[in-house]
Amino acid sequence: MDEENKKSAITVDSNCLTYLITVMNDVLQPCGNLAAEKTALFRILIYSPPIYYTNTVKEEYGKISNEERREMHENESVLSYHPIIFGVSKIPNIADEYNKYHKGERRYRDCKILAEAELMNADVLLTYDDDFHRNLRSRSHHVKLLKPCECWDMLAIRHGAKPKWRPIRNTNPMCNVTWWEW
Repeated sequence: MDEENKKSAITVDSNCLTYLITVMNDVLQPCGNLAAEKTALFRILIYSPPIYYTNTVKEEYGKISNEERREMHENESVLSYHPIIFGVSKIPNIADEYNKYHKGERRYRDCKILAEAELMNADVLLTYDDDFHRNLRSRSHHVKLLKPCECWDMLAIRHGAKPKWRPIRNTNPMCNVTWWEW
């Protein structure tokens, strides 16, 4: 899907949201085994905004005990909170169905996030959680559960394209690094 085509409604799980919040406040180039996923995730944010997150993701970051980190998550200047208002009563039923394939109380939150993505009519839910991706990637009839690299490839943004969102020169340290540029 190139820039002339319809934009996908993209939402993120809690891990992806936390990474985006972190990278916007610490410009270090991603490293380690998730470096490619994190680079793709940040590129999706700047080349194909907006990125949304849902009720359960907001609930999860609200439980962060470090006040400074929690406040960083509350800054919605680039990311968009999409509250699920209609169909809230359906979330437990949908999540219960997904929980059959992604078992466990801790994993139930992932199932709720996927259910919320469906109710908001998202096209894509991004995660780099291997278990979440493996267990539920083909379970939703509408939402594609993708890793950021898969989504970046699907978006097919042409090399050299201008970002939709750019750091403001001289006021944001991201303008002094190039690792994220495509």
